[in-house]
Amino acid sequence: MRLRVSSLVSTVVDVYPIYQLGLGAVVDIAEQPAMLELQKTYGKTIHTWAVDVSPDLPLGPPSLMASYTSDEQVPVAMVKARDDRLGVSTEAQRKHRQSYLPKYDKHREADQWEKSGKGIQFIADEVELT
Repeated sequence: MRLRVSSLVSTVVDVYPIYQLGLGAVVDIAEQPAMLELQKTYGKTIHTWAVDVSPDLPLGPPSLMASYTSDEQVPVAMVKARDDRLGVSTEAQRKHRQSYLPKYDKHREADQWEKSGKGIQFIADEVELT
């Protein structure tokens, strides 16, 4: 099994430096439509271009990416260090998102990797075009 994990910590480090410019409220409002769509993806998305591996040309198979979906999955010290470095608050952002994201029950078959210990790997195969 090869599963690349795109952590919330890494994502937020890349996206949230704008808070340092004092534009946090703008980011909060701008993210709401995307969060309403992403909320029910259970932290999973398929990336079709591994820009960290091949930034100039999209090469290779797609990757199933996953973010942290519970506090137990990420070291608290790492989140605190990121928050301190960027002057953000994960807890405040969580509370803000709770104010507009609807509650929903997680599907019983979601996150099978946690139960089975197996993931999904996309493999690039050359095939004849017919």
